[in-house]
Amino acid sequence: MASDLDITPERRDEMIEWVAQQIHKRGMTTPAVFFIEMNRPLSYIGGQAVHFFSPFVNALFDSKLATEVGHLMSDRKNIDRLIDRLEELTRQQEIDERKARKKAREAAKTEAQASPEAEALAQAAERSGVDLNAAPGEGSGAGPGAVDEGAPKKGGLLGSVGKLFKRK
Repeated sequence: MASDLDITPERRDEMIEWVAQQIHKRGMTTPAVFFIEMNRPLSYIGGQAVHFFSPFVNALFDSKLATEVGHLMSDRKNIDRLIDRLEELTRQQEIDERKARKKAREAAKTEAQASPEAEALAQAAERSGVDLNAAPGEGSGAGPGAVDEGAPKKGGLLGSVGKLFKRK
C-alpha cells in the first residue's frame, strides 16, 4: 500500500501545517519536537496501528481522516516535514519578537528626544529643585500652595487634641 496513492501532497502539507500550527499556538514546540524525535522509530508502527484500528475508528469518526493519519504517520519523511515546520515557526516567532523589541526601543528613543524647549525647561527645573511631576501645591517650588518643610503644621483643634494625646 503506497502512501502516495492514498494521500495527496497538498493534503499531506495541509495536515502537517495544521498540526504544526496547533502545537505552536499552544507553546509546546520544544516538548513536541523532543517527543516526536524520541518516538521516531515507532512512527511506522503507530501508522500501522491506526490502520489496524481503523474499522473501529471508522465507526465513530470520519473514515478518510483515520486513513490519512495512518498514511501520514507511516512515512518517516512526514515526521521530518513536521519537525522542520515546527522549527520554521519558532524561527519566525523569534524574528518577529526581535523586530518588536527593536521597534519598542526606537519608540522609546523618540519619546526621550523631546523638543529643545521642553528639555531646557526640564533642566532649569532640575537645577532649581522643582519637581515637574508633582501635583500643584506639592514639591519644593515656591508658590501659594507651597509648604515649607521646616514650618510647624497647622492642624486645627483636632490636630492639637491629637498631639496632646500622643504625648501622654
